[in-house]
Amino acid sequence: GEQAIEALGTVTKLQFPVGSKWAYSNSNYLLLAEVVARVSGVSWAEFVAERIFAPLDMKRSHVHDDCTKLVPGRAFSYERSGRGWRWDFSNWEQVGDGAVFTTVGDLLRWARNFDTGLVGGEALRAAMAAPGRLDDGSPIDYGMGLSFETLDKVPTVSHSGAWASYRAELLRIPARELVVICLCNRSDLDPSGLCRRIAAAVE
Repeated sequence: GEQAIEALGTVTKLQFPVGSKWAYSNSNYLLLAEVVARVSGVSWAEFVAERIFAPLDMKRSHVHDDCTKLVPGRAFSYERSGRGWRWDFSNWEQVGDGAVFTTVGDLLRWARNFDTGLVGGEALRAAMAAPGRLDDGSPIDYGMGLSFETLDKVPTVSHSGAWASYRAELLRIPARELVVICLCNRSDLDPSGLCRRIAAAVE
């Protein structure tokens, strides 16, 4: 984490003027986690455990900021190697843009919060219900850490993630009260596609 912050300190200019276009950037989430840690006086991992995971009863989730920490029931990630497989280990300890260890059950509790607003309240829930806009007012298909698309012309809200050979997708279709979650530990799997195929098959 500290090395990433130091690296960002060497950036001398933006890719484009703020508000003129958008591009996904892990750095934004890394910096946000650093701001939260400095303002709260506790690590990002502690803050998330106390303020998000505990209220949502996500007992099997944590921010994995120590790559040497043993995690009971952990699924390791694998990638193909010739005719076999190899363990794709990560020693990454950067947080804010990922590093969350969780389960499908806990992610269902997370998804329920988009309906209840238990964590964050109504103002945050409402802010996260619509895509962002550029300064000229034109909409984009991303906002507040969520992707806004459609499936068979029905609006969807989702986000994917990938690191080492882990792959993940959480897809919500609010109008259908449907949540589909795919967590994979193989580099050759496509959880985004799997979620959409499952959602299309569920009536």
